Amino acid sequence: MLRELKEHRMERRLHSDQIFHYNVHWVGPEGIDPDTSEEHRKYLARLCKDFTDNMISLTTQAIRNRYLLHDKLTEECLQHIRLCQSKCAEFHGRTETLERIESYLLDTSTAAPLVVHGISGTGKTSILAMAAKLCKTWLAKTPKLVLRFLGTTVASSSVLPLLQSLVHQLSMLDNQSLQAGLTVDLLKDQLNLLLKQGMAECPLVVILDSLDQLDTSHNGRSLMWLPVHLPPHCKIIVSSLPEEKYEAFPALKKLFPDAERFIQVPELGERDAHSIVSSWAEKRNRKLTPPQMDLLLSTFRKCPTPLFLKLSFDEAMLWRSFDPPSRTVLQTTVRTAVDFLFGRLEKLHGRILVCRALGYLTLANNGITEAELDDVLYDVYTYWTPPMRRLPPLLLVRIRTDIDQYIVERGADGARVLNWYHRQFTEAAHERYCADDAQNKGLHGNLADFFAGTWAKGRKKPYTNAKGEVIEGDRYVTSQPLLFGEDDYNIRALNNLPYHRLHAGHVDLLKKECLANVHFCVAKLHALPVEALLDDFTAAKAAFPGDSLIKNILEALLLSRKGLQTDPVQFVPQLLGRLEDNEATAEFKQRLREYSSKVWFEPDVNILERPGGQLLHIIHVHTSSLDLMTMTSCGTYVITVGVVGEIKIWNMKVEPPRLLREVTTGKGQCRKVALCHGDEWVAIEVDKVLKVEELQTGKHCVDIPFYGDSWTTTNTFCAAGKRKETIVKLIRKRFYIYDVTNGSLLQTLTSSSDEVTFNCMSKPSGRDRYVGVTDGDQYFLCVLDLDSMTLMPWWRGFEKIHLTESQNDVLKITVFDISPEETHVVYTNRFKCEIVFADFKGNRLRSVPSDRHIYSMNYSSDGRYIYYTSRFSVVFVNSATLQEEDCLEHKIALLDARTVDMFTVVTITKDNNLRVWDRSRDKKRTTDRQARTLAPITYIV
Repeated sequence: MLRELKEHRMERRLHSDQIFHYNVHWVGPEGIDPDTSEEHRKYLARLCKDFTDNMISLTTQAIRNRYLLHDKLTEECLQHIRLCQSKCAEFHGRTETLERIESYLLDTSTAAPLVVHGISGTGKTSILAMAAKLCKTWLAKTPKLVLRFLGTTVASSSVLPLLQSLVHQLSMLDNQSLQAGLTVDLLKDQLNLLLKQGMAECPLVVILDSLDQLDTSHNGRSLMWLPVHLPPHCKIIVSSLPEEKYEAFPALKKLFPDAERFIQVPELGERDAHSIVSSWAEKRNRKLTPPQMDLLLSTFRKCPTPLFLKLSFDEAMLWRSFDPPSRTVLQTTVRTAVDFLFGRLEKLHGRILVCRALGYLTLANNGITEAELDDVLYDVYTYWTPPMRRLPPLLLVRIRTDIDQYIVERGADGARVLNWYHRQFTEAAHERYCADDAQNKGLHGNLADFFAGTWAKGRKKPYTNAKGEVIEGDRYVTSQPLLFGEDDYNIRALNNLPYHRLHAGHVDLLKKECLANVHFCVAKLHALPVEALLDDFTAAKAAFPGDSLIKNILEALLLSRKGLQTDPVQFVPQLLGRLEDNEATAEFKQRLREYSSKVWFEPDVNILERPGGQLLHIIHVHTSSLDLMTMTSCGTYVITVGVVGEIKIWNMKVEPPRLLREVTTGKGQCRKVALCHGDEWVAIEVDKVLKVEELQTGKHCVDIPFYGDSWTTTNTFCAAGKRKETIVKLIRKRFYIYDVTNGSLLQTLTSSSDEVTFNCMSKPSGRDRYVGVTDGDQYFLCVLDLDSMTLMPWWRGFEKIHLTESQNDVLKITVFDISPEETHVVYTNRFKCEIVFADFKGNRLRSVPSDRHIYSMNYSSDGRYIYYTSRFSVVFVNSATLQEEDCLEHKIALLDARTVDMFTVVTITKDNNLRVWDRSRDKKRTTDRQARTLAPITYIV
């Protein structure tokens, strides 16, 4: 048989170039003995060289052929097609759900995406895969189909590469050569444009499965990038888990309030279950006996989901027809079925190996590659000492084969990683293999050692053999440099090393290898956004709150955010300039000085803001100078507007504050923004139209057109009323009052004063019932009562000042606010330096002089304080005593300030930065020398 295989069968199968012949003498019982025979040494050397050369040639040719046949987009599409085919191959039933999807595709009146949702394990992915297969038969004309199973590839795991991939494919389908954008907002605009290519003779269908599988970068799960209104002949089908903790489904409900746009996957029927089981068994050339089939179906009724059916079927396939009832037992829930599967794996492959392999898989940060898993599985040799401290590859292959259908390959950090496909497996594995904190720290430590390259490059790791002897062995671990070549960064190591060091509790190594390692920090800033490094420090500070070095570096980084976003190399000079000289930072600052990548200046005095005081964050928010800012009443979101009209919404409740989204206004320039509808919507004035959209999602709500020239209409509206559901717009001499919920005009009021007209200098400001308004010259103020829809009389804020017999000067009301209890107004003139309190008829109640020029002024939410911005200060005044109680000093000229709780204060300045302050912290003292040095320096931050 061996001769037949060697001389005939193999020669018929293999190409002649792949067959090598050698003639060598067989000597003694050993046959081949290179130690004593020169001929044998040459034979083995030639054999090894031929094998190596041939494998290198075959591998090189395969790589070359792959690049010739497939570009990145083609390979991406093929991976999703293969997954679709595998899901369709075992699909049965679900007729009702598929019919509803078919009806959606055929409905020409629907202009919104369709959402398929259901708990994990209900078969959403299989349903969408089958819909992708059948849509060509459902539609009268063959459609263009774009299919993505999110989280299963590198390009579908994060919203930015996902959108780039979609835009690339759609542009090719439309025979365009569109260059995919580099930002989510630009890609969103490109996607909306490309969706218009659908036509009656060739419709467009886009299917996006598992939106909840997107990672959190770029606020992907908020779904602000998802088109809300679809053009004709275009359909989008998405799926998601319904749980709020995964973020996607709540976002979908906000985007699409119509319940008809949602399909909940129902329980799997028993008839479908019987058909599915029979088909699966037939493909395996197996058949269950009637009693066994009855047992399986009766058990399925207790948990009617496809995942449970699959687990039960896999267990039933191990039965024999003559097994007694005591051996044909099934579990009754998904969790117990998963636990039973794990137990069977442990008996089959060994408990230690399975516990370690699945433990690493479960604890890994966003998945683990096969190479990484193979490298860390060294502690399974308890009773046997192998010649080489490596896991035989076949052992891992066997385990993966048994659970392959419950494992998914997905993209993370530019690599293909393994992860659990269903969350029930993650939870069950965590409870079974990761319940011991001490053991978990050991596993995290092993993973950290791998990413740090601790035992690479021939360094031997000690281990204990079966006899209790401590021996050192080379594990042949792959080295993990921070940089491959010139600009290919090791993203896996940059993301995973700090994660696993932190969870292993290795605070000293965490600082040595990552957070206080200048080369690591600079590499991460080059490879990833600055937020990635900030996240590492934020997590480390939470885990080790007593570590002063981590705290000091984090606070310095938060103040250096703008510079690091612009140029990662600034890491060294920024931290040298911001960190105090003390025992905790001395060694780290020395390492900063020894880092010789670039040349920089190190001033001998403090010219950069240093951590430790009330200033927490300096955030570079706009490319242009800032124009205005507003804050929600709960303090969660801040909206900033640049002078060129760019609008950004920031989440202030996360640490550090993050960009929620950018608001796109097309070619129009934003003039003013206001929060409305209970702070859930934002109203944006653009080109004589008030565009209203949802704050968090950007979903369009209503447009309110204005009429008149730009001088009379620009910047002259405010939101008021209960929940801010009323818009008051000023045009010439009229008040136009709108209902923001539907855009309808409620009332038009005309001012009867001959001295008053409105223009872009008019300042409206509203509360629940009353709206205060200044005229275009800002001499007069009037109060509008929204309940009665009446205007109170106009009154002059300041008396005329007599200059000469023929000339008078009148001070303007440049800043004002209505008190929270809505009983009076407080106003001032920027240069008179007097704060005036008056009732709604203009009667002065009291006034207080001020030695500052005031640019903005607001009441606190409880009315106890007034805070206003002077040129370089935010001043807090007790509204009862009129005494100044606190002051936040700035080095840059202020534009505005906002606070809700009077502790967290957000300010904007003329250097296009947003600053976040915490007044509960002690002020940072400045020496006389520092004060003299800092005085002339205005624009360094």
